[in-house]
Amino acid sequence: MRFPSTWVLNFICFFILFNLACSFQTTFWFQVFGQVPSPFLWILFPVYFIVTRPGFGSVFICYFFTLIASRYSSIHLGNLLIVMSIITFMILMLRSRIFWSGPSYYMLISFGSLLAFHFLLLAISFSLEENHAPLLLGDRFIQIILTLGFCYPSYLVMQKIDNLLGTQDSFIQGLGEQRDL
Repeated sequence: MRFPSTWVLNFICFFILFNLACSFQTTFWFQVFGQVPSPFLWILFPVYFIVTRPGFGSVFICYFFTLIASRYSSIHLGNLLIVMSIITFMILMLRSRIFWSGPSYYMLISFGSLLAFHFLLLAISFSLEENHAPLLLGDRFIQIILTLGFCYPSYLVMQKIDNLLGTQDSFIQGLGEQRDL
């Protein structure tokens, strides 16, 4: 399979958009909304790539975005990589059994990923760290609800980028070929 130059342009566009979302989440949100917990906008990007890209590419992108997101977060990089690798493989296993393209599937997978992220992060934090992450159930619930509110618009923007660059069809075709094996 040929490596088109539009894939590189696609990656650069998503990289810029990812950094803008992380910056919005970590700085601008608190300037405007004060103490309201910010949504986890960064997790929507790895989920989109895992859902729409073939296996190896999605794992690489997920790790890359997790590495960048750790620079915007106070979560320990090791914990974040463990959590995101578990979520990545959970989505890949689910995608191999159940898959349909569209925003409803993306939103469903994003909701499951957010729940798994909070649960796994707390479990790993309680088991590995002396100063573990606080429970803050209300804040975590608000983060999940707010992130779900951004799911559909973010899906439309990411889908538009894929359609403008003509990369979406080749990735979905790759998923079909991968599944036929």
